[in-house]
Amino acid sequence: FSLCFLRQNRASRSGTPAGAMTMGGTDIRLHRSKMLYVDQLKDTGWYTIRIRKMYLRLNGGESSFLEKGYDPDRVIVKQVDVTEEDINHKQTIVDSGTTDTYISEDIAKPFQKLWKELTGTNYNNKHHHLSEKQVENLPTVLFQLKADPGLNDKSSPGLAGDLDPSFPMDVIIAMPPSHYLEYSKKTNRYASRLYFDREGQGTLGANFMMGHEILFDIENQVLGFSESDCDYSSLKDEEEESREEEDSSE
Repeated sequence: FSLCFLRQNRASRSGTPAGAMTMGGTDIRLHRSKMLYVDQLKDTGWYTIRIRKMYLRLNGGESSFLEKGYDPDRVIVKQVDVTEEDINHKQTIVDSGTTDTYISEDIAKPFQKLWKELTGTNYNNKHHHLSEKQVENLPTVLFQLKADPGLNDKSSPGLAGDLDPSFPMDVIIAMPPSHYLEYSKKTNRYASRLYFDREGQGTLGANFMMGHEILFDIENQVLGFSESDCDYSSLKDEEEESREEEDSSE
């Protein structure tokens, strides 16, 4: 099955579209990039993956790869100075039932140090007044996920490539500020929902999953990631229009 989450800034008593769930596989109509696969480390229990490295990127947009319109000469990517063991601590899981994302407390200080270096501000989970432009200018967090070299085509966008010559076939997942920040209309403030406070296992929650269709393939022990706007409503509208055209042509 696959899950595809989007964030809505409004709620309705009659229901609010929040993405799509596909049973039996994945829906390529939702894909904006080729699906890339990472190792699922356990065949039972939690969907467990391995974060190899983390980075902060400025001036590169919201995708894991550089999209059209962005100047590669202005892009800044810096690795958080932590080990793989520090990031994962005991283990790291992908869990749609957890709203936010929680990473090991062992990397809090290195992450905060790099954030300060790139933005000139302190990273925390407090509420802040930010303009839309300030939000756009915040770093995108990049997660490098362990992937078996044989799982993906080396020409596919979204792989580590030159970012990590030692593991070029790993998969890069982007978590832009529009995903890790949550806006409160009540206070007119933003707060980061990416936490570095876990003593035990890390959890990549719904805000990490957002903007991707993610395939949970238990049989083959992989998770697949494809960037997506997760707009099921538009697919539904297209189907209805197509059905109406067929009816009118009969």
